[in-house]
Amino acid sequence: MESELVSRVEKDISDFDRIASALKVKSICNQFWSDVPIDSSISDAKYLMGDLPDTPSRVVDSAERTLGFLWLADLDDGSASVFECMEQLAPADFLAADTTILDALDILSSGERGHYYVLERNEVVGYLTYSDFFKPLGRLALLAVALETEDLALKLCRLPSLAEECWSKLPIERQKKAAQFYELRHDKAPAIVPGEYRTVVELIGCTYLTDKGNMIWKAKLATGSRREILGVFQKLKELRNMCAHPGSERRLLAEFSRERLIETVNAAKRMNDSLRQSYEQHLLDQFR
Repeated sequence: MESELVSRVEKDISDFDRIASALKVKSICNQFWSDVPIDSSISDAKYLMGDLPDTPSRVVDSAERTLGFLWLADLDDGSASVFECMEQLAPADFLAADTTILDALDILSSGERGHYYVLERNEVVGYLTYSDFFKPLGRLALLAVALETEDLALKLCRLPSLAEECWSKLPIERQKKAAQFYELRHDKAPAIVPGEYRTVVELIGCTYLTDKGNMIWKAKLATGSRREILGVFQKLKELRNMCAHPGSERRLLAEFSRERLIETVNAAKRMNDSLRQSYEQHLLDQFR
């Protein structure tokens, strides 16, 4: 019985990982502009590249093999050739096309590089910058992390052995706010009957993400200090809300630096591990 419960928990919580793992950097990387032949003059290279300072071109030989990369800012009228201006190939500059978006975020945020080139088999198919993580599919990967945290917190707080305690930990004004949402959803006011926890479970489902963090902290259902636990839920609330709305790319870039984003994602992963362990333990305790 216990092994069945554990495997069921592991199956439930792995769905979010499967969603995030299915999203690869190839789906968010940028396409190159026109290729520039290696024997092009500087003026010809400028013409081929157009007026796109943030878009590189591949430098190719007569067989269309990639020899390097050229950015408009690198072109120098005083240089003798495109070869002198181009960025040379180096193994550390590449990401495999099937690298997951979350793994790529970790790689990009751990170094000084502003971009990586995306390699599929033996072909360079695009380039990746930090802003690309906030494209729709990049936001979906980030959203999966935040939704997993909320889902785990909700399942934990709704356990029969914990629901009433968790609900009691919320301040009265937050309980009233949840009750308002309950009434909108069910077209009736909530009526809590002692010993019957169904209404309490439904009320917990009407709470905000930060409310769930508050219940988790006050009921001591996750490891970490008050600041750590509530901080994670607050950051995830901001990230989730912005990721869920189209047109939020600029705001995400302004609010989430590389350092803040990877810190938030890693903190969420640690929180998810803690919530998962707590949920598994309390679930098993009910049958002992």
